[in-house]
Amino acid sequence: MSSKLSEIESRIASARQLDTVIGAMRGIAAARVGAMLAASRHVKDRLQELTRDYRIVRQDEITAEIAEIAELAATGACVPPATSARGQS
Repeated sequence: MSSKLSEIESRIASARQLDTVIGAMRGIAAARVGAMLAASRHVKDRLQELTRDYRIVRQDEITAEIAEIAELAATGACVPPATSARGQS
């Protein structure tokens, strides 16, 4: 009977070691998932920042173009061409 007990004790020890390894693997997997989620949040946040910055710069460019056109119109440099006399009867 003692050989059976020794075998069972050995199996119990192996199962405990395996449980410890599995627990450690779960911890590693959880850490990896946490890191991936954090990286994903960082990428989304950065994308939002860059999109906002792009829109601000583009709006500044549009505003500068409108101001330039308005200035040209005010100085008369942006006058539409006169219609030709041939086209009128």
